[in-house]
Amino acid sequence: MRNAILLLLMILCLDLSAQQEDLGESTTYEIGNVKVIGAVHSDPEAIIAVSGLKVGSKIDIPGIKINKAMKALWDLQLFQDLEIRQAKVIEDVVFLEIEILELPRLGEFSLKGIKKSEEEYLLKEVAKVIHKGRILTKYKEQQAKEVITNYYDDKGYPDAVIFTKKKNDTRFQNTINLEFDIDKRKKVKILQISFAGNENISTRKLKKLMTFTNEKKRLFKKSLLTEEGFNEDKKAIIYYYQTKGFLDAQIIADSAWVNEENDWCIHLIIDEGLKYNIKNIVWEGNSVYPDEVLQAVLDIKKGDVYDPHLLEQRLQFSPDGRDISAIYMDNGYLFFKIESEETSIVDDSISLRIKIQEGPIATIGKVSIKGNTVTKEEVIRREIRTLPGDRFSRAAVIRSQREIINLGFFNPETIDMNTTVHPETGTVDLEYIVEEKSSDQFELSAGWDPASNQLIGTLGLSFNNISMNNLFDPSAWNPFPRGDGQRFSIRLQSTGKQYQSYNFSFSDPWLGGKKPTNLTVGGFFTNRRFDTDEGVTQRFNILGLSGNVSTRLQWPDDNFVSSTSLHFNRITLDDWSVDGFQLEDGTPVSDGVFNNFYIKQTFSRHTLNHPVFPTRGSNISWSIQFTPPYSLFNGSDPKVESPAETYKWLEYYKTRFSAEAYQSLGKKLVLKGSAKLGLVGAYNNEIGLSPFERFWFGGNGLDAQQGFTGIDLISMRGYNATSDFPVNENGGATFFQKYSAELRYPIVQSAASTIYLTGFVEAGNAWNDLDKVNPFDLKKSAGLGLRIHLPMFGLIGFDYGIGFDKTPTGEGGYLSRYGRINLVLGFEPD
Repeated sequence: MRNAILLLLMILCLDLSAQQEDLGESTTYEIGNVKVIGAVHSDPEAIIAVSGLKVGSKIDIPGIKINKAMKALWDLQLFQDLEIRQAKVIEDVVFLEIEILELPRLGEFSLKGIKKSEEEYLLKEVAKVIHKGRILTKYKEQQAKEVITNYYDDKGYPDAVIFTKKKNDTRFQNTINLEFDIDKRKKVKILQISFAGNENISTRKLKKLMTFTNEKKRLFKKSLLTEEGFNEDKKAIIYYYQTKGFLDAQIIADSAWVNEENDWCIHLIIDEGLKYNIKNIVWEGNSVYPDEVLQAVLDIKKGDVYDPHLLEQRLQFSPDGRDISAIYMDNGYLFFKIESEETSIVDDSISLRIKIQEGPIATIGKVSIKGNTVTKEEVIRREIRTLPGDRFSRAAVIRSQREIINLGFFNPETIDMNTTVHPETGTVDLEYIVEEKSSDQFELSAGWDPASNQLIGTLGLSFNNISMNNLFDPSAWNPFPRGDGQRFSIRLQSTGKQYQSYNFSFSDPWLGGKKPTNLTVGGFFTNRRFDTDEGVTQRFNILGLSGNVSTRLQWPDDNFVSSTSLHFNRITLDDWSVDGFQLEDGTPVSDGVFNNFYIKQTFSRHTLNHPVFPTRGSNISWSIQFTPPYSLFNGSDPKVESPAETYKWLEYYKTRFSAEAYQSLGKKLVLKGSAKLGLVGAYNNEIGLSPFERFWFGGNGLDAQQGFTGIDLISMRGYNATSDFPVNENGGATFFQKYSAELRYPIVQSAASTIYLTGFVEAGNAWNDLDKVNPFDLKKSAGLGLRIHLPMFGLIGFDYGIGFDKTPTGEGGYLSRYGRINLVLGFEPD
């Protein structure tokens, strides 16, 4: 040991001696001054400080201090070259100079050889790596090239080449401009994806599971190969195998190569393993609910394929509320825990034990709201179904969030919830987090009505969160009093002198502020004019007023709403024959003043999970509309009176039913189904049906935007309301039925806009004689559509529908069906 230590000391001494010989004879000086030469962008004082060369300190020249100073400055990575030298020596005082050549700074950078849209995006991304005015190192330059390369890799250009060119920026000293010259080369798409080893799942199915990696022959799918997307698709394949009971499935090999045609070819080899079934399920720890109840909710039984993902969903959380956690947590068991355990695996059979920890019942403590900068807290709080002191309920929390979203004042994508659990007291504090969005709407639009060949201009304003209580408070006007959830709208439409419509409405969703009773009042005036070729002017106008009170019911459940309204319309006809109002016997009604006073009662149930793009839930409505039976009191005799005298006060009854339901199919696709029925009838057979308030079937429903009453417009995409449904020309229908199914696919879903494509099929018909109604005699159509929802402007869209039924021409022949484009503005037609 002693000899080893002596040997080590000898080696150290030799090393020090060698260093001294390398440095040569050294002289000790005092540093008199240190000067920096060549600093353009750098701070000389900072350079001196980093070097460690201090005025007044001793230094050996040559010596280790100079070496250390050089290393410290090189480590800054700011210089292309540097040197430390003696400027002069006065006796034992040395004056040093540090001469540097700085690395160039970046002036401007640009991209060449690509599209404008690509350039705009990449300029922002590259700017995150290299910065104007900062030093451009080779490492930073390489990072910027990698950003561009990765971008084009993801776009299907794996062979893209990026060249860099540097030019001196003559405006500034030691500054360069950098240009990226990009050659994308040919886009490489996926020609073929093949599989081996997939005996139980078809190749076609496996390809459909691949969301990011698609063959170029698949319509509406990007054909790109990216590492991230390919890995996600492989995970999706294994996930699907596991849902089918193949728990051990794995992709044991995969390969990708570019063929001679510059297309990707991909091959995956799969080892499926065994398909497992459930042998037995044992429950443990449950005292609140017996095994039979839990088993019924779980709905997974002995002999079923073992799907661990479905099992986890049925235990923890299922979107439709069909899970074990729901029945516990909706009953206050917030501290409830559940987990499954595989107790034995014999061949292809698995036995399960499901262990439950029920825990104590939790009650709700504090309920707070965060993020409402405009809407008053009481407006939100009255929609919340979780009250302090109540048992905790997961369903009540979800319902509360849905009701808050349905207010329309908040961004549905950012609605959130914080829970603070206090196990020691058995309580939980809830905090609802909201983000205000602009709910006011400004409508300035123009739509073409093919029926009248006229352009309809619309100007509308909707203020959807105003506060009438603060109307006379000057400090609340910013730009107007807001926050109480009340709504006011005004709308003007016109085609010029032929048509003008003015309407307004005001609603308070919580009349008095204590109960969910909605009061809505409104009015409108519509004036229509038609000048014939003979110089005759025909006029039709309607003045209308209405009041509506609706309230939320508690039975059968609190999703039901009852609505009662009173309406008065005064209809004036002056030689008007455009719309074909007529009596049942065909007598035209073209002159007179008609009063339509009616009561309308509606019962509805609304459970949609989103106001703009629902993915589940339903909307069901039934209404009965009726006038007083005047003929029982005034003794009208239609045989001797004119229509204007007989129908001075309209009498009729009308009922309508509407139901629509939404169901998500997979990750994005949504199915909507709907059914609509309507019937109008008369009290007195001698007087017969009113010439107004019938159904106008077919077309695009665009006339409904004109505030036109006297007729209910029911759209039927792909058909013309006049030529395809002669019943409309005979005064309108007294009964209609319409059924539709629609697939929706979202393109954009954000706070700024919602855009989705639709594909639809419809079937329906209308009759004016109940004895001739045939519920199976339905016209059919199909088509595609686009919808754009903008928060400030409402709904914009169009439908392209094709009717499948031939229409008689009246000349012994038939008119073949052609596609019709229907414009949609402001609302979905009936």
